Amino acid sequence: MFASERGAIAADVRIVLDFNPAPARPRPNQELIVAQMNRIMKPDAVAVIGASAEAGKIGNSVMKNLINGGYQGAIYPIHPTAESILDRKATRASRMFPARLMSRCSRFRPRSWRRRWSKSAKRRLPARY
Repeated sequence: MFASERGAIAADVRIVLDFNPAPARPRPNQELIVAQMNRIMKPDAVAVIGASAEAGKIGNSVMKNLINGGYQGAIYPIHPTAESILDRKATRASRMFPARLMSRCSRFRPRSWRRRWSKSAKRRLPARY
């Protein structure tokens, strides 16, 4: 903005500090992008944290949608006390996930479960998760 006694004018100004173009950023090929997206969009397994056997609860709806929607991968219902949910063996989260994964979502987990998700968890998911 330039202002004078005669008035003001706005100018769109570009200041060039270096006329040499920046080097091109490396771009992954299409095959690599699709492979990485499939890990997210088509997982081999899904853990439903907060799964519930009680009809009407969100955790129950998620389980039913996965089962009735034709999901072909493994479904792990996570519940601190239930033995099974919708004919699938429920597991406690304390032994399910690698510590590196659980540290990322620590602000979302209940305080009562925090002690159980430790680096010493014996049962782990395969390294690709």
